[in-house]
Amino acid sequence: MPLRRALLVHEDHEFRGTLAAEIEQLDVIVDQVFDFHGAISKLIRNEYDLVLCDAKKSPGSMHGGHIARWIAEMKLAIPVKFVERAARIDFAELDQRLARRL
Repeated sequence: MPLRRALLVHEDHEFRGTLAAEIEQLDVIVDQVFDFHGAISKLIRNEYDLVLCDAKKSPGSMHGGHIARWIAEMKLAIPVKFVERAARIDFAELDQRLARRL
């Protein structure tokens, strides 16, 4: 199977690390960043099959919605999935999304 690659954007370092480790169990390379600017830098330099990001952040800061809008404006065909720390992550669904991208 070809390597799949995801970008994980979340401000919580512990959550990001735990989620990345779980996604890597699906044979996915996971790049991690904590903010909008880091995400844009990675998106400019790399190709991704999926972007996972937090939709909510501190008031006045950039968040996952801004990342999704930037991806759409750049006409990049990368699906965006919003993840929340308290929500259950459906890893089978993530695996299916990534499989459809190949």
